[in-house]
Amino acid sequence: MAVSAGFDAYERDPIGVLGVTNDGFTIIGEYFRQIVSELKIPFANFLEGGYNVQSLPNLLSAYISPFIQESQENKISNISLTPSQQTIATVNQSKNLLGDYWQL
Repeated sequence: MAVSAGFDAYERDPIGVLGVTNDGFTIIGEYFRQIVSELKIPFANFLEGGYNVQSLPNLLSAYISPFIQESQENKISNISLTPSQQTIATVNQSKNLLGDYWQL
């Protein structure tokens, strides 16, 4: 599995709008770690995107920490599965823009 790890989704990114927090990137990393561990498949990350240069090292560290820590607290059970209105609006806008090219 290969992931294009972009950090422009960060809440303080100057061009991003998704509002992902530092802890959110840790949760995303934990999801991927669990998936590749369960499926026993190779995994690669490719760093791209992210325009808050001062925060980028911390965001990358938060994202990869589940992969490098021997014992990681299970943060997934602490998250809400209800998306924010901003997330819903962004997904719907993306569907509208990409609907001509892909069946969504």
